[in-house]
Amino acid sequence: MTRANYTKPAVLIVVPAIAPEGISKVALMQLQALLEKGYTVKLLVLSNVNKDVLKAFAPSLPSDQLIELRQQETYLSVTALKGALGTAARVKKVIASFRADVVLAHAPYAHFILRLAKLFPGMPVWQLWAYFHFPQYQEFPLNSFRRRSINLLNRWLAKRFDAGHISVSDAVKEDISQNLIRLQNHHVIYNALPLVQPITASKVKLDDFTIVVPGRVESIKGQSWFLDVFYTFSQSLPNHKIKLIFAGGGSQQHSLQEQINMLGLIETVHITGNITSLELQTYLTGANLVVIPSLLEGFGVVVLEALQLGKLVLSSDAGGLKEIVEDGRSGILFRAGNKSDCLAKLQAIYQSKQKELVNPEAVNDLLQDKFSFSKHMQQLISLIENAK
Repeated sequence: MTRANYTKPAVLIVVPAIAPEGISKVALMQLQALLEKGYTVKLLVLSNVNKDVLKAFAPSLPSDQLIELRQQETYLSVTALKGALGTAARVKKVIASFRADVVLAHAPYAHFILRLAKLFPGMPVWQLWAYFHFPQYQEFPLNSFRRRSINLLNRWLAKRFDAGHISVSDAVKEDISQNLIRLQNHHVIYNALPLVQPITASKVKLDDFTIVVPGRVESIKGQSWFLDVFYTFSQSLPNHKIKLIFAGGGSQQHSLQEQINMLGLIETVHITGNITSLELQTYLTGANLVVIPSLLEGFGVVVLEALQLGKLVLSSDAGGLKEIVEDGRSGILFRAGNKSDCLAKLQAIYQSKQKELVNPEAVNDLLQDKFSFSKHMQQLISLIENAK
């Protein structure tokens, strides 16, 4: 095909939901960048759309390019299997009508539905790329007959229909390769530096030392065990003004608040509940230290947000986090789930809080090279173009 009559591939991006979490942010930023580069793109959301998140990260998406199926399920489970063929039939109609060349399916439920859509006869030719954001088999190991059965079905479908895989880190790629299928056409594209909105005014009152733990309040994110670490840390400094903010909400928010009450930390520790991306940036801006205590993590976009704002990051070494944070250069690492190691690192940081503990040039190089958004999109577009 000559350049004169060349047309860019039509891209369909499929997500289980649009919500205030990392997968939605990444998918929407990709969509926005593709629109700006002149690609024809549609967004298919299997369940529901948070309009604020959509507006913040993909403001250029025309309303007629958004399709919202409003299904109840967003996770791959036995319950989701019951209506999966019906959902796949609706997805098949969207793909046929749009005449997509490439489909980027984010997260396991979307992967499964799109693979089922490939089963229907009379479909136009299109390539399915499964996008993996999390070490899903570490979170949900194949330790039951039900899980193994679903995985066998998914493995068969993936072998038959997946054109390629994209993982957000080497850790995620290895998890998928060991437990689903090992594709030669499996690429690692690191999540990129988010598009930052300007902060007009800080809403956070700075204490002498403010620690911010950003992210959804869930068991795997490690907020509960870090609270125990913080309790020990704060008890050793009774006359110091130290504040801890959990910047986010989630299913474990109530139990975390009960733990705060039980430890007598009501005056010191605060949970914000669900917040917007702009509000999160405000809390990060007011932090002296950003802590990422995750027990499992595929990547950790919020680490990039904190580094971009010039914040010192203390992070666990779970999953892809150790691929972002270079210990002693761009941040400080501790062993995931190890309270004594985390406490020792936290105490050392506090004792040296007036010193520069990381190399600003190393942080800048990291953000401008390894995790630059332009590099991220170059890699993605290369795969899209080669798929046609």
